[in-house]
Amino acid sequence: MKIGILGGTFDPVHFGHLRSALEVKEGLGLAKVLFVPSYMPPHKSGHTLTPFSLRVELLKIATKGEEAFELIDIEKDLPIPSYTVNTLEALRDRYGKAADFYFLLGSDAFFDLVTWHDYTRIMEHTKLVVMIRDQNSADDIVSFSKRYFTYEFQSNVIIPFEVTHIAISSSRIRAILSQGKSTRYLLPFDCIKFMEEQGLTYEKH
Repeated sequence: MKIGILGGTFDPVHFGHLRSALEVKEGLGLAKVLFVPSYMPPHKSGHTLTPFSLRVELLKIATKGEEAFELIDIEKDLPIPSYTVNTLEALRDRYGKAADFYFLLGSDAFFDLVTWHDYTRIMEHTKLVVMIRDQNSADDIVSFSKRYFTYEFQSNVIIPFEVTHIAISSSRIRAILSQGKSTRYLLPFDCIKFMEEQGLTYEKH
């Protein structure tokens, strides 16, 4: 079974996450895409995150109605900080050797991959789907892959994949909310409603 994995803080989840996941799912013929919220990401140390339970609930709301999307809150039970390689190993234990994993990440994150904890072991568990948007061309991905991951690229472990560029980011949404402005049309309306009901606020920067 071909299974996509999309990790992140999802603080909050938005249409950019959802649309990219759907396009990769359809383009690569994945059976499902797992949304895996990060419990305590190492690259966010020193930053205040929305409580994990609320980020999980937002993901439940956002993915409701799409049968191919599945929320997996596995990182709450793993050692911290939440390293990707540990998450992948836990998912491998859960789904078994028959699962064919495809880990989705943006091109910016891919270029930083060599700084990730135990990054060489990540591709022992999964293929990498590098989602290409306007800021980075396929040629950039290919060049970087040949330089740092020659074997993996030649073995089709690294898959450049063009997705629709939607200029939305979680940080931008938080900034808009901190100014008391509307985030309508940036994320699902039911997510906005839930955030209002929970009184979620963000500090001005």
